[in-house]
Amino acid sequence: MSDQDVPASVQLIGGELPTWSDFDSPWPVPHPGAQFPVVAEALAGRNRVLLAGPHGPELVGAVLSIGLSSDTDVTCLVRSIPDAKTLAERFDGQKVTVVCGSLERFKDGTFDAVVALDDVRRLYSPEGPEPTFATGTTDLRRLLASDGVLVLAVENELGAHRLSAKTQPETDHTTPAWDKPSSADETRPQSAGELLAVVGAPAAWPLYPTLTSPTVAWGPAAAVVDRNTYAGVLAALSARASEVLEHRPMARDPYLLLRRIWRAGRFEELASGWLVVAGASTPIVPSPDLIAHVADVAEPIRYVDGVPRYGGGQPLPSGALVSDLLLQAVVAPDQQRLRAEIASYAAWLGTLAAPGHARADQVVRTTDGAYAFLALAPEHGNAYTAEEQLVASIAVLVDQTERHGYRRTWPSYLTAPEAVAWVAAMRGAPVDQAVLDRLTAGLVATTATAEVGVRQREESNASRARWFEGKLATAEKQLEPLRKEITKLKAEVATAKAQKAKVEKDLKALRNSRTVRIGRIVGAPARKLRKALRGK
Repeated sequence: MSDQDVPASVQLIGGELPTWSDFDSPWPVPHPGAQFPVVAEALAGRNRVLLAGPHGPELVGAVLSIGLSSDTDVTCLVRSIPDAKTLAERFDGQKVTVVCGSLERFKDGTFDAVVALDDVRRLYSPEGPEPTFATGTTDLRRLLASDGVLVLAVENELGAHRLSAKTQPETDHTTPAWDKPSSADETRPQSAGELLAVVGAPAAWPLYPTLTSPTVAWGPAAAVVDRNTYAGVLAALSARASEVLEHRPMARDPYLLLRRIWRAGRFEELASGWLVVAGASTPIVPSPDLIAHVADVAEPIRYVDGVPRYGGGQPLPSGALVSDLLLQAVVAPDQQRLRAEIASYAAWLGTLAAPGHARADQVVRTTDGAYAFLALAPEHGNAYTAEEQLVASIAVLVDQTERHGYRRTWPSYLTAPEAVAWVAAMRGAPVDQAVLDRLTAGLVATTATAEVGVRQREESNASRARWFEGKLATAEKQLEPLRKEITKLKAEVATAKAQKAKVEKDLKALRNSRTVRIGRIVGAPARKLRKALRGK
């Protein structure tokens, strides 16, 4: 795209990328999600707002819709000419100014608020200065008014999205040639504490599962919630985050990774990124009772009087998430436990007037054995029957197990649809074939994921075989001295038997010898005399 194709309303400042588009690249730009309530709070009462870096049109529209004053002007700074054109055409006639170029060339006054939800890596032209974290934050601060606020989201190098990814930035050959991995930037903070110290912010919101599209922004109360009593709530929030990561090439199951994170309470350390607000005269910090902001859920989840509650004050149910109970029974593997969970869940579905909303990942089994709904995800709005909902939930379970190569309770020779039918039959009745065919039509592992599953199972079997071989070798070493002792004792027993046989043979020969017979004859009168004398 040439400069002549750019709308007249776009300001070109130099360092523009004529053909590259951050909006269309494989790396998503920020969209409104769980981070947006914090952004809206920070922008309240601000008149000049700068969105620095690529922010999706949906996010720009969300900023315009939060009730800013009529005097507020929103400026979007992007480095890509195609992206600038997209924004200019989308918001033509609205109070949006689009500027295109590299950040260090932007000199247009100061702003009440500078928002950079894409980190600082896409603020510069490849022909400009080295885009380090230090240069990025310095240039952003330069544009702030004395009482302005900086709203910044920063990627965590040790985040859950990195730990679950199959390809790391250092080995990703799909990135632009000019793009350096974040690990090459020595000025980049490596923890939330370092970030707060660098930017001077009072607190951070841990974002999951990605920096640009977070479904959950955890608050401080998440660390104090009883993780056993309210395991279902934490698991449901993590399940939403794992769904996003499932669409990326993975080295491990993000659901179980996120499960370990919330079980350990390591929300901040292993977050995919952190959101901070620096410079506000009245510090903007998460409320102490905040458990989480959740995307598509209007009010935050809070911890009040020792109980997690919806924004309206209604308590969330205690207990474990049904989908989590099923998965743990499968990977144990514990067929008896799985059979009991399936039978109980199926029986409960049969009592519902609208079972289509009772997805296993949005239902908890309470501590007294009852079931309760959660409202922590958008409604799918399907009209499933009880049987269809059961099959759909089991299909998700089987798909997750097969794709990640977990140990399973069903025979390994079964196809995925056959495994769904096998597990569903644990309710005590077979599944209708038409229902099974319809709900498992897309449940076919790709060649790549199937190969991964096979390889993981082979590696698991090989590992188990090595373990058993090691235990066998240890036992063999322990048995060797005993075998030698047994051999020695057998030899001694054989020698004793031979000596006994020789003595018995000698005694027999002695009894039958001529000397013994003569002695008996000669001694016979004497024996008779003694007998006669005893008789008197």
